[in-house]
Amino acid sequence: MGGAIMLLLAIENPTRVQALLGVSTAVTFDKPLTYTEDNVSTQAPTTNEYVTPKDFWDKKYQRCLMSDSIPVTQPVCLIHGMQDDTISYMTSVDLSKRLQSKHVDVILRKEGQHRMSKREDLALLVQCLGNLLSLSNSKL
Repeated sequence: MGGAIMLLLAIENPTRVQALLGVSTAVTFDKPLTYTEDNVSTQAPTTNEYVTPKDFWDKKYQRCLMSDSIPVTQPVCLIHGMQDDTISYMTSVDLSKRLQSKHVDVILRKEGQHRMSKREDLALLVQCLGNLLSLSNSKL
C-alpha cells in the first residue's frame, strides 16, 4: 500500500514532490480492501483483509490509480527484487507503462527479495536516490 500512497501524494502535490523512488511498488492488491470511517489503517485482526480509510478507497484510489494512465509526471525509479514472494516484479514493469512520466526507470535485482535489505540492495537505493536528486536539482 506504500506505493499507492507514494503515487497519490505525487498526484496531489506535483510541485512539492520532485521525484519518486519505489521499492517493490504495488498499486493493485490481490486481497480485498475494505474500509472504516476511521482515519487509521489497520489489518483486521481475524481476517486477511486490509482496512483502509473510506476517503482513500472511494475518492483517491479508484479515481487515480485504477485507470490505465496514472497522472504522475515526475521522474520515477522503481526497484524490484525478482525473488520477491510478496509482489511480483512484473507489477513494477506494468506500473512503469501506466505512469505518464517520460522519465521512468525500472531496475530488477535478480536475487532481490521484497524488502531489498541486503548491503548491495541498499547501495543501489542510495545510488538511485542520488540520481533522482540530481534530476530534480537540475530542474530548479
